[in-house]
Amino acid sequence: MSVVDSKAKNDPLQDDEYASLPKWVRLWAFKGQFGDSKWKWVLLIVLLVLMPIFAYSAGSQYVTEMNNQHLLDTIGVTTEGTVIQKYTQSSGSSSSGTRSTNYYVRYNFDGNPELGMDLIYAEQEVSRDMFNTVRENRDVTVTYLPDNPEISRIEARNDEAFILVAVALCLGIFAFALVSAAANFQMDRFKATQKKKLL
Repeated sequence: MSVVDSKAKNDPLQDDEYASLPKWVRLWAFKGQFGDSKWKWVLLIVLLVLMPIFAYSAGSQYVTEMNNQHLLDTIGVTTEGTVIQKYTQSSGSSSSGTRSTNYYVRYNFDGNPELGMDLIYAEQEVSRDMFNTVRENRDVTVTYLPDNPEISRIEARNDEAFILVAVALCLGIFAFALVSAAANFQMDRFKATQKKKLL
C-alpha cells in the first residue's frame, strides 16, 4: 500500500459521499438531520444578524465607558455621598462550580444646584473588597462630572477588558456563522445536483 493510499484511508473525509467537495465545505457544513433541515438557515441567519448588533452595542458601550472614565479622571469633582443600599446578584450554577456574584452599591450625593440637581441617586457595580468596605447609611467618596453629575463613581473600575472580550466573542461567532453559511450553501447545491442526476 502506498503512502498516499494510507493517508486517504486514515482520512474519514476522503471516504464519504461528499469527497468531491472542498475539504473546508465538508468540515464546516452541518451534518445529519440538522444539516438536511431548513432550521440550520434560521440559526445561521439569526447569528449573522444579531452578532454584529451585539458587537456594535458592546463596542459603543466600551467607547462610552472609556470616555466617561477619562473625564472622571481628568475633570471629576470629589464630594461626600451616602450609601443607600448594598446588594448582590448571582448567576450560574453552584453545583457545577460556575456560579458568579456581582456586587452593587446604591448611593446619593449633592449634585450641582445650578443644574437643578440637588440630590443625585446613582448605582455602581463594585469589587467585592469595595462592597465589604462600605456600610449602608454611611459616607462614601464620590467622583462626578461637574457639568453632568449623572456620571459618577465611587470606585475606579477596569471593566474594559470584559467588554472587549464580549466584542471579540460576538465577532468570532459571526465569523463562524459566515463560514458555515458559505459551506452549507455549497453543500446544499451539491445535494440538489446529486438529486437531479438520480431523476
